[in-house]
Amino acid sequence: MIRALAVVLLVTGVAQAQEVVDLDLHAVTAAKAGAWAEYKISVRDRKKTSKMRYALVGKGDNWMVLEIETQADKGPVLMRLEYALTGPGTWSISSGRIMAGKQKRDLSPDELRKSAPLSNRSEPGELVGSEKVTTPAGTFDCFHYQKQIELDGGKLAVHLWMSERAGPTGLVKSVAPLRGIEVVLAKVGTGAVSKLK
Repeated sequence: MIRALAVVLLVTGVAQAQEVVDLDLHAVTAAKAGAWAEYKISVRDRKKTSKMRYALVGKGDNWMVLEIETQADKGPVLMRLEYALTGPGTWSISSGRIMAGKQKRDLSPDELRKSAPLSNRSEPGELVGSEKVTTPAGTFDCFHYQKQIELDGGKLAVHLWMSERAGPTGLVKSVAPLRGIEVVLAKVGTGAVSKLK
């Protein structure tokens, strides 16, 4: 089953696009340390596309570390999220750090509390069906979900195509048609190491 967590980098200009990114708990926990996935982000009315990279930079039986790197309008942003196994099938963020440019800061306890855990008891939305999706990273058998997210005081429809084979995140494609946001898996690989301690 697919499990989800919306990850929002609060300090970037591409926060709206990152709000439509979800993680598959099975893909994350099945991935080996060093696995990474790079996404191309397109936003209507922006001439330039952005990149976002998720890397599983550390992993043990009861912990894992995910780093998310993106290019924001004001430069590169890197977020480190440390997860701890907090119950059967539930992983919660135990600590986090953000680096924007050369400035680093730890996530506050309030930000950590607001972060939804990765859980095998939740779905990323309503299941629409199964589809094959082709991206620059390959062709994947996906589950297609639709969900509504809160954004700018309103609701926004988001479509997600998820596959456990698209490690380490499980996300193959995400689209928010009303805002013209599209996130597409561009590359996957291994050998990722931590860039932020």
